[in-house]
Amino acid sequence: MTHHQPHLAPFLVLSARLTGFSIVDLEGTGMAEVYHDVVLEGLGHDGLDALLAAGPPGPGGADQGPTQGPTASQRLIRLWYTGLWDDALVDPQAYREGLLWRAIETNPPGSRPPGYGTWALEPSLRATLARGVASLVLVLSLVLGWSGPAAAASDADLLRLQQANNCSGCDLTAAALARSDLYGVAISSSDLTGADLSGSLLNDARLVRSTLVDANLENALLIGADLSGSQLSGADLSNSHLTNAILRGAVLRGAELEGADLSSADLRQAQLVGAHLAGANLAGSRLQNADLSNADLSNADLRHADLRKAVLDGARLCGADLQEALMPDGRRADGLSPAC
Repeated sequence: MTHHQPHLAPFLVLSARLTGFSIVDLEGTGMAEVYHDVVLEGLGHDGLDALLAAGPPGPGGADQGPTQGPTASQRLIRLWYTGLWDDALVDPQAYREGLLWRAIETNPPGSRPPGYGTWALEPSLRATLARGVASLVLVLSLVLGWSGPAAAASDADLLRLQQANNCSGCDLTAAALARSDLYGVAISSSDLTGADLSGSLLNDARLVRSTLVDANLENALLIGADLSGSQLSGADLSNSHLTNAILRGAVLRGAELEGADLSSADLRQAQLVGAHLAGANLAGSRLQNADLSNADLSNADLRHADLRKAVLDGARLCGADLQEALMPDGRRADGLSPAC
């Protein structure tokens, strides 16, 4: 290890931006100089210079190398969080000082005593675990879940989401967030293209003007969520719970909504062309001026739904329950559509 470290200051600045911890926090681990030398040895002078000059990677990982392995930025994040560089522990102290333990608010197993009487106290982990095991999974996916050459979520944005439950304007492309507790999360104007949010808790979430094209929201809880103006074309929302959700002006072309609960949802001006809504619950929903052209509404529950000025050209309504629904021409329907 060298004792001449002219790049230590910019190294710490970049590390802080990548990890989400302050420079003071990083220096407090006592590992800054060790990690600087490890990265210098691993990347060489030219590689370290290039990493510092490039800064944090943009969407998809701007510093992705020709080997299609983990990027230099990702290797550095993993080093700070786990003390591992290319699967080798760089120093015995690195295990104890890994940022992972701070992120999940616990001590590294087998390295520090919990303190007298702490077994009788409510665990400090409760605040983190109250958001579900997803908090831990999210950190681990950030540290260990390398992205390939395809576009992937920003590491910094994922960490920001995990720490603050707020990441408006973020790049969460293809983020692995299945079964996450994101109750009340604010991620408006964000890119979640191809993200996996299946089975997640998103009640009262704010996702206004976000992009969720081809996202997986199967079995997700979106009760009261605001997705107005969002792009959800090709998204899988089958068996999701969207009671009282706001989808005004949302684009759901070809979206999978079979078995979804959209009761009392606001779907005014929504684009549902070719959407699959077979067996969906749309009772009491507001669909004024919505475009349901070629949508499959067979066996859907449309009781008391408001379809005034909605476009139903080519829509399948076989067996749909239209009792007391207001139809596009303003008349009130009086029963079931005939079976096909």
